[in-house]
Amino acid sequence: NSVVQYFPSQDYLFNIIQHLASLGNIKTIFLGDIRSHALHKEFMARRALHIAGKDASREEFGGIMENLLKGEPELLLNPGFFTSLPPAYMGEHVEVIQ
Repeated sequence: NSVVQYFPSQDYLFNIIQHLASLGNIKTIFLGDIRSHALHKEFMARRALHIAGKDASREEFGGIMENLLKGEPELLLNPGFFTSLPPAYMGEHVEVIQ
């Protein structure tokens, strides 16, 4: 848990999953605490509103949003990444919990 978010890329994660699947004796791979790329802008907008305060101008809000989006250091993934894995890597069950 809380490790995948520090991986350098989606391709790197895919390679890790591919390697684990090739081991053959792995029954369960649990990946948790993965932030959603699909929900990232909405999350940053809420953070920007909190930081800016209710009296902020559109320009102030926009600047805060821009800084938050540019400064994101963690790997963000769309949930579809997991459900679109090749069957050989998915096993019998893939569950995405939001």
